[in-house]
Amino acid sequence: RLFLTGNLHIADNMKVIFGAGNDASFRYDEDGTDTLLYAGASVRIPEEVKLQFGDAGESHIEYNENEDNYLTLSGTTGVVISGSTTVIDSPSTIELRTDTIWFGGGSGNGTLSWDSSEDYFKFQDDVLVQDDEKLYFGTNKESYIKYDEASHDYLVISGSVKGVVISGSMVEFPGKAQITGTVRVGAGYLSTNA
Repeated sequence: RLFLTGNLHIADNMKVIFGAGNDASFRYDEDGTDTLLYAGASVRIPEEVKLQFGDAGESHIEYNENEDNYLTLSGTTGVVISGSTTVIDSPSTIELRTDTIWFGGGSGNGTLSWDSSEDYFKFQDDVLVQDDEKLYFGTNKESYIKYDEASHDYLVISGSVKGVVISGSMVEFPGKAQITGTVRVGAGYLSTNA
């Protein structure tokens, strides 16, 4: 055994080597990056042990074996994951334990919120559906709305095999209405303005 009662000083660019086959090492890279570098075998941190960041350990990464078997990234005010492309790879499910997702870097920008009391999502900004892409309705995509840029420059509202219902105390068509099929008028009336 080696017992130290003082500092152990490793000179610049010298390695602390582990393993009979020089399997892993640490060294302070003075000549290149002024960084402590590790090379070699994998590093394993036991479960329930935190890899802490910050002078007071304000943030950490931890594998939480005792509770949910999740890898936890915890920051005091938040966590930023950045890159030209960020990929979240999951077998089947991404679980968000928050009611609101902020877009654009702050509370003054667009949000997507889940209202658990009313059981629906809310968008706090405009939503753009690109040309010729469909917004589907129905479990089996029986109906959709799309802007038909490729063919007619029309907004297309396509119903199921049963049809489309447009309801309201008054339904107004301020422009021209072109009807290519049958129109059925129920208990109300159909009027035109010359």
